[in-house]
Order: sequence, then structure tokens, then C-alpha cells
Amino acid sequence: LGGFFVFTGVLKILTPLQEFEALVATYQFLPEWAIGTFAVALPISEVVLGASLILGLFERYAALGIAAMLLAFIIAVTAALARGITLTDCGCFGSFKFGDGPRELLLRDWLMLMFALVIFVKPTKRLALDNIL
Repeated sequence: LGGFFVFTGVLKILTPLQEFEALVATYQFLPEWAIGTFAVALPISEVVLGASLILGLFERYAALGIAAMLLAFIIAVTAALARGITLTDCGCFGSFKFGDGPRELLLRDWLMLMFALVIFVKPTKRLALDNIL
């Protein structure tokens, strides 16, 4: 789960900012003034929380942050679909296309949300930096 978030965050960082902002805008979920800040903050948050989960540093908080992001993603996709917005690209991987349709996207996000909640409830203890600190 942590590796997935680091991976997707890095792909978004590698995507030109205007292109990622356009992907975010397709959801018609955020006010226009917030899109730029969101497009910068999201990939950084994904990388930081994913790395924290991998390292076992503040693992429960990282899992909770990832769960909150996943819930927000699920709400945004569901709201877009309910309003009849066609999502040809979820923007999950920045400008890199992996062909996920809305159903696959929602299924993946729900599964990852369950994993994040399991980690939050029962964090791993082996090799975690939290044990050292």
C-alpha cells in the first residue's frame, strides 16, 4: 500500500502541473481556486504518507491519512459519476495511462481503503522505525 502511494505520487510529480490540474478539474469537485493547491499538495502527501507506511514511521497516522485520501477519492469519483461526468482518465497515475475505468478505480480504492484500515487497527511491528524511536 505504501509503495503504491509512493509510486502514484511520484508519477503525479513527474506530470506537468498544468496537465495534472486539468485532470483534477475534470471531476468538477473542487472550487477553481483550490485546484492548483490540491494538485501540488496531493502528490507530496502521497509520497510522504506512502514512505512513512513503508518505513513504519508513524504507521498508524500514515494509514489513517491514506484512508482519508482514499475515502475522498471514492467520494469524488462517485459524485462525478452521479453527475454524469465521463471520467476517461482518473488522474491516479498523473499523465501515465493505465486504462482504469470507473468501476475498476472504485474497486481498487475500496480494497486499498480496507487495507489502510487494517493497518490502522493493527499496525505491523516488525522492522518498523516506530520501534527504534
